[in-house]
Order: sequence, then structure tokens, then C-alpha cells
Amino acid sequence: MYIRMLLTGTCLGLLLAGCAGDAAKPGAPQAVAAAQRDGGPLTVGAMPDDSPLAKIHPGMSEGRVYAILGQPTETKTYLTGKQWIPFYFGPDVRRKEALFKGLGRIVFVPSGAFGTGVYKVHQVIYDPNEDGYAD
Repeated sequence: MYIRMLLTGTCLGLLLAGCAGDAAKPGAPQAVAAAQRDGGPLTVGAMPDDSPLAKIHPGMSEGRVYAILGQPTETKTYLTGKQWIPFYFGPDVRRKEALFKGLGRIVFVPSGAFGTGVYKVHQVIYDPNEDGYAD
């Protein structure tokens, strides 16, 4: 009994220490959170101001994006894995990427619960070498 309690406490301590170590690391998630908090464009890659993607901002609907940029070369959708989290009813269970040849990609997330609703911009990825096809 004592050994079981000791092992459980040790495992819990290691788990908490590991989580605390990850939170202190500088990296992209903090930059992403700061960009979303400030309302600025959430971009990956240095984007010139004259790029059509510079007009795209987080929260913009898929229809508005296509009105600005035109139809994408190709789109792809995928599950994020959050649908397997018990009692998770948030919007980020699936994502959709619109690929634009010579510009980059735009990642959309549905706005409603269970991954339903209007797709809204989550991330803008500037890549002038984008071939526009999901491989």
C-alpha cells in the first residue's frame, strides 16, 4: 500500500514538472496567442505588405477570403484529434486548408460546436513557393 502511494505521488510529480517545463519554453504557441490577442494577422513566414494574403485576418469567413483572393487551387480537410477528448464540444475538431499557388495556405476552423458552422480563418501561411496541390 505504501509503495503504491509512493509511486503514484512520484508519477504525479513528474507529470506536473514536465508540464511546467513545457509552459516555460519560448516558441510559436506564445507568438500565436499574442497575435490572436492583439488582433493582428496570424501568419507564418515573412509576408510582404503588397501580398494579397496581407488582407486576410483571423476570424474572417471563408466566403470573404475567397471574395478577396478568388478560388484556391485546391483544398483539403483533416481531423485534429480533438473529437476524441471526452466532453469536448469546441470548434477545433476539423480544419480546412485552402492552397493558393504562388501565395501560400490559409487554415480555416469551423466556428460552431462539434466542428460545424461557418469556417473562419485560423492561420495564414505565406509561401511564395507553394505549388497549390495537397500531396
